[in-house]
Amino acid sequence: MPMNDRKLYYQKKVQELQELISQIERNQGDRIAGKLRISTTEGRTRYYQHFPKEDGKEKASRYLKAEDLDIARQLAQQEYEEQLLRLAKKQLRNAMANLSEYDEQPMRDLFQNLHEARKHLVSPLVDDDETYVAEWLNRQYSPGTFAEDAPHLYTSSGIRVRSKSEIIIADTYSRLKIPSLYENPIKLRSDGRFITVRPDFTLLNVRTREQFLHEHFGMIDNPQYADQFIRKIELYEKNGIFLGKNLLVTWESSTHPLNSRQVELLAKEYLV
Repeated sequence: MPMNDRKLYYQKKVQELQELISQIERNQGDRIAGKLRISTTEGRTRYYQHFPKEDGKEKASRYLKAEDLDIARQLAQQEYEEQLLRLAKKQLRNAMANLSEYDEQPMRDLFQNLHEARKHLVSPLVDDDETYVAEWLNRQYSPGTFAEDAPHLYTSSGIRVRSKSEIIIADTYSRLKIPSLYENPIKLRSDGRFITVRPDFTLLNVRTREQFLHEHFGMIDNPQYADQFIRKIELYEKNGIFLGKNLLVTWESSTHPLNSRQVELLAKEYLV
């Protein structure tokens, strides 16, 4: 990541962390006493409101009945938020001072690592990777259309694509567990109006939550096709999408075909 982009990235993270910390601290005004204790025996889960020691004596735990489930939820939520607040403050310090130690993963994993009985009671404030990726992949869009005489080419996951090279690209990303969308439409400004463009692939760096586009140009030695390639790159640049920043490109000619190694190099540099 170039230095300027890295600086902007961490500035954004600082703002996100500050907003998260403020949200949790506002929530702390509605705290209730005690800690949640959970007992699971013979497939049955029981919740208890456990109070801290007072004057050296420990109060008895209160069994929470079905009608007290809101209390269990509030206790679970506030304990989750206490842990998240500690992690967020630590990452804020790192993001502002020691970037090499900045790591969002503990905050993302916090909810996922909760006991299942506790997890059902908590509304996470930070999505774990699995949830984030599932929601990212689940976006709804109309697929591109194919000409009637277009060949039927499919990736290993059953997605129809337009070329054998796109099969190589899609299957490489799938093998590397990089979330991708095929021909997901985006709006770009062109000559004072908006047009719909369908990048070959839209990709997600799960670690940074950054989104990238990948265009493959398959006939770069064809002068007319090469001109289209230049025009498309210029269109992306006019819309703030730049090579090596949030746009990845592969190409091939009649004498120099694409291979999966090219895609792997891009993936390891930008997407993992």
